[in-house]
Amino acid sequence: MRFIKTTRTLIALSLVAGTVTMWSGCSPKKQTELVPGVSTQVRVPKEMKTVRLDVTVNGQPQFCGIYDVRNGTVRLPRTLGLQSQGKGGPVKVTVTGYLFAQDDKDAPADLANCDLLPSVSAKLDWDRKHPDLGFARVLRSSRQPYVDNRILFVPMPLRFSCFEVPCPDEQTCKAGKCVPNDTDPNTLVDYNDNLILGNSGTCFSPALCMPDAVLPQLVDGATCKYALWKSKGAPDTGNVPFVTTGSGLNVRAYYDDGSVSEILDFDKDEGFFIPDPVNAPQTLQLADGLCHPGPATAHKITGLVASGLCAPKTPLQPLCDEESPSNPLSDASTSGSTTGGDTTCAPIEIKPAPSALVVLMDDTPQMQSFFGQAAAKKVLQLSLGDPVFEKTDLVFAFTPSAKTTCSAGFSPELDGSKTVTASQVDIASLIGSKDPTNLAPPPRALSVALDGAYKKLIALSAARAVAGTAYNKIGVLVLGDGTFDDDCGTGIDFTHLRDTIYGGIATYAVLFGKQDQTENLTGLANAQTLGNAGFFNADAFTPQPKDDTRPNNAADALSRVTQDLASCVYDAPDALKGTGSVTYLNPLPPAHTVAVAFNANCSGATQTTEKGWNLETVANSKAARVRVCGTDCTSLQDVLKTTAALALNSNQAPPAVPIYVQSCSSQTATPSIDGGAPPKDASAGDSAPPPDAGTDSGPVDASGG
Repeated sequence: MRFIKTTRTLIALSLVAGTVTMWSGCSPKKQTELVPGVSTQVRVPKEMKTVRLDVTVNGQPQFCGIYDVRNGTVRLPRTLGLQSQGKGGPVKVTVTGYLFAQDDKDAPADLANCDLLPSVSAKLDWDRKHPDLGFARVLRSSRQPYVDNRILFVPMPLRFSCFEVPCPDEQTCKAGKCVPNDTDPNTLVDYNDNLILGNSGTCFSPALCMPDAVLPQLVDGATCKYALWKSKGAPDTGNVPFVTTGSGLNVRAYYDDGSVSEILDFDKDEGFFIPDPVNAPQTLQLADGLCHPGPATAHKITGLVASGLCAPKTPLQPLCDEESPSNPLSDASTSGSTTGGDTTCAPIEIKPAPSALVVLMDDTPQMQSFFGQAAAKKVLQLSLGDPVFEKTDLVFAFTPSAKTTCSAGFSPELDGSKTVTASQVDIASLIGSKDPTNLAPPPRALSVALDGAYKKLIALSAARAVAGTAYNKIGVLVLGDGTFDDDCGTGIDFTHLRDTIYGGIATYAVLFGKQDQTENLTGLANAQTLGNAGFFNADAFTPQPKDDTRPNNAADALSRVTQDLASCVYDAPDALKGTGSVTYLNPLPPAHTVAVAFNANCSGATQTTEKGWNLETVANSKAARVRVCGTDCTSLQDVLKTTAALALNSNQAPPAVPIYVQSCSSQTATPSIDGGAPPKDASAGDSAPPPDAGTDSGPVDASGG
């Protein structure tokens, strides 16, 4: 739908002797007045249909108005002129946004009765049996006094970070957090139409200012600091994957699955700021509430793009009408929907199904060069810090160590009682404490360690099955150099051990460079044989196998293992309804929401041949699981791997790429399929391998020898 330019009508309210008079426009006479301006960047009417405006003076109600914003004739942004007429303050203005229209059969009572105070629900799928929990989507309030002989503009933005965030009385939501609603009048500017109307020459045009917006360089994940690539003061990574031009800085933030986005204001409290404008003028930092959302924050930023073409958008600069999502006559109001028009659908974040990983880390002297490089050690720490590992139990062992030797058997430093994410401090301590000049002498005891690793995975799997939280995937990651052979002299063939005795448990092998910087063809061949689930050559001195075209670096190898273990199968939310899309934000240029369609033929058996997603019940798992199949799975893995590699290139931990499934309260329960036979019990005495080793493996039996 194309935009049709119309003349905007302003609403102004004069508070005179307790009565309200309406007129068009604001009085040209210099007087004492407050002019709140209501604006939003959410799509109207998809995200909001009605706005309620309430005004109190000295705590006494003076005005209540309810406005339909659906049809483009009466639309956001709006203004409201409040004249003093000798009245004192403070004046409290409250703006409330609803997904309901007044004529909806389920419209809440506070859309018809101004004696009822509006309140925000903490969830989009309202519980209609409990109206006391609130029905509004967003509420913004501001309390300030008049200033004699000034007409002050009071910005009242309805930002998506504050949707579904209820706040106590006398507080308001800013950047997803509840804060006092008092506004210092000295921070307000005199009103003029350009501050609110999107048809002036000062409006902000995303089409003109952000056509080249790209994923910015992550500078510091802990403080949400980003930079335009290759800009002044930005970290020099050598590789510049994305380029934008200009000396300005603007940022678009994507929320949840990316279907809602906003141009952030240059505002330290609610948008972004530039910490060092002299030395790093194109390095930005997000407002604290956006960077560190509180537990009540319903909508979180999942991606950013930035451009340098224009000066930063200010809080006093409206979007141009033709490009504003709040204008129902603009194309922006209808783009980006992932619900197919069903307003009862809402995205629910889903987490990877639980997995288990055993890491066997070579710490013999031939790894001296690895442990001697702070950067190399940090790559391993950061890779294991990937958010997709938050539900992956970790077993970590050095081979050899005081606990793991040819004679003593296998005893890991970390025993699987914590997830990879929860083990971050332990991982950093274990890797960081290694003295490269005092590493353990060989033998590496790899045969003993592998046998112990496989047994440990079986034991962990059995315990999970009993608890009703069966693993989706299990695997062993072998990191190191040397010959990758039986240096304990046990005579064990690793292929037989892995496949015949332990049923083909997924094993990944990463070959690092030798201390003497010579080629290691024996290690290359043995590691390639060992890695049935993946082999990665990170040794710059040993040529790649002819059939291996993968990048030659450890960071890439580790990110590939990460995504293979912890993606494409997710724990489903309870009572999932409908067959809406699985969605996520692809932050790579051009940033966009990816929607994966439901497909009843997607299953473990058709994982590589079908596309789409399906819901499956899994034996020994209380939660059903969402499975993503085929090219939709590989596309998701590619996004996860690329974003992880970009972060690691900047010495930062990989960012989260949240995955969502649409649940539609008006639809029936999502149909599900049987996800497969019960996993084998480790004590059952059945030595047959699992049907899909390393993909959907439950406990396997080691008794077959």
